[in-house]
Amino acid sequence: MTYIPKVIALVLTYKDINLTNKCVKSIIDSSYPLLSVYLVDNGSEFDCINPVVNQHQNLNYIALKRNVGYAGGFNAGIQFLYESKLEFDYILLVTNDLELDASALDGLVGIMKNDQNIGFLGPETFKRGRSGEHDQWVTKLAHKDNPATLVFDNETE
Repeated sequence: MTYIPKVIALVLTYKDINLTNKCVKSIIDSSYPLLSVYLVDNGSEFDCINPVVNQHQNLNYIALKRNVGYAGGFNAGIQFLYESKLEFDYILLVTNDLELDASALDGLVGIMKNDQNIGFLGPETFKRGRSGEHDQWVTKLAHKDNPATLVFDNETE
């Protein structure tokens, strides 16, 4: 029997029901079999994000008291996972303005599982409705204390 790694998705949100709902739905609808989804609310009032939490019965909710920013929100979510002693193999970090293709996690986990030298992996993202136009780029700032190497697969620019 093949081992299937457990993935926990952390979705970072702040006061946006529509984008957050689309993002959460795309992750929950993923074809990946061992997946838990945690919504990390970055300081919104609960009434603001409550409709999203109520709409998805398997959605876990982490409420931060104030907006601590992008890195602070994800760090708080990761800290919660470790302090809760949850078992998982990988963490997927997603901002609420992204939607996942149904098979995206299968591909990402497959790559990570087959190459133990990879410690961090991210998908290529595109602006909504415009395939081929990048929404964000992964960049590496040269620094003597950062030995990471980025490998871009099929990049032409």
